Amino acid sequence: MVSLTTHVSSRPRTLGFLAVAALVLAFVGLMVGPHSVPVTDTLRVFAAMLVGDGDFVGSDAVIYAVQVPRVLVALLVGAGLGVAGAAMQGVFRDPLAEPGITGVSSGAATVAVILIVTGLASSHWLVLPVGAFLGALGALLIVHAYGARAGSTSSLLLSA
Repeated sequence: MVSLTTHVSSRPRTLGFLAVAALVLAFVGLMVGPHSVPVTDTLRVFAAMLVGDGDFVGSDAVIYAVQVPRVLVALLVGAGLGVAGAAMQGVFRDPLAEPGITGVSSGAATVAVILIVTGLASSHWLVLPVGAFLGALGALLIVHAYGARAGSTSSLLLSA
């Protein structure tokens, strides 16, 4: 049986390993993709970015203008999803909690399908993401209002 002190003392080591793994994979992400770039070019551009030398042409411009934003967005989205998942698991005190429990996924998908089928999604590029967000928010509010009558998060889960 694992003691609590062993479990707690391994957390910083595990988090450190995961942070290093994320940085290594982010660097690999700079080299692969629609435009594969050699390691030497990637290191040169990365060093130039750290120093502040902003004269990028050719494959350097591909790394700076395409690969770096793509990798940064992927890191930020992943971090956001991780924080949202941890918050949901903390609120419901359930390690298996996910957006489908509260109807968020279903609400977003329903409105997105309605917008696509009616053709409204093609009217402007923001219609689909904003509509899906509002559908998710609407579903969550309906489930929350229904579950709030009983006054606990367990009734919220049962109402979904």
